[in-house]
Amino acid sequence: MTSAHVTTQQLRIRLRNRFAKVSSAVPVPQYAVLFEVPFDGRERNTRTSRQRMDAVAVGMWASTGHAVHGFELKSSRADLRKELVDLSKSSAAVALVDYFWLVLASKDLLKDISEVPPLWGVLVVSGQGLRALRRPTRLPGGADARFVAGLVQTALREPSYRLRIGETRGFTRAENIYRAQVHDLHANRLVLQQDAAARRQVTLVSVSVLATVATDLHTLSTRSDVDPGMRTTCDHAYTNVLKTINSLRDTL
Repeated sequence: MTSAHVTTQQLRIRLRNRFAKVSSAVPVPQYAVLFEVPFDGRERNTRTSRQRMDAVAVGMWASTGHAVHGFELKSSRADLRKELVDLSKSSAAVALVDYFWLVLASKDLLKDISEVPPLWGVLVVSGQGLRALRRPTRLPGGADARFVAGLVQTALREPSYRLRIGETRGFTRAENIYRAQVHDLHANRLVLQQDAAARRQVTLVSVSVLATVATDLHTLSTRSDVDPGMRTTCDHAYTNVLKTINSLRDTL
């Protein structure tokens, strides 16, 4: 398949399918996958955020080591070349995650694997999925409060955060869209295409994911190296997440 046949949105679907796997034995997906995640501390809805990761996958299962993967998605050679010539944006993103991947619409976009920084992994389209041309090297990882806040903003606001339940949950087609907005402190209702059992299952998954986020925010706010302004931001986000969790629990 050539890059002309694979759009960025199609790359997102393949990435989600690869990382957000589900199991009947675990109430959350293997990874929570988010797209267009800001990490410069600015609120995304103001359109002022200039530093964003194309995608982030946060490990939910213990077997993942709760690692955080960052992704840069490219569907054209010109866009890829521009990225590789100037690594300033990606370098800032790489410093925040445990693993960093370049996701390509076609392996033909690369002339040689040596074009890609040696610590990055490379995923390319293969059939209806993705395959690894090279796996990434473990990075030091340095997620800060601004990055965590960006993850929370994205999870609460964006309809692109979807948890696919699939056949392992016993439903032929159960996909939910979870959206919430921090500014009004209330989650919108989960939208599902099929029965009440699926809706309840997805609500439980959402509560579990948000509980993990709340724990991380609380931990950050109590760290001695966090400045007062950022601590206030974390505390505010923590309160919002708790209210969202309670709102969801009220629907169970």
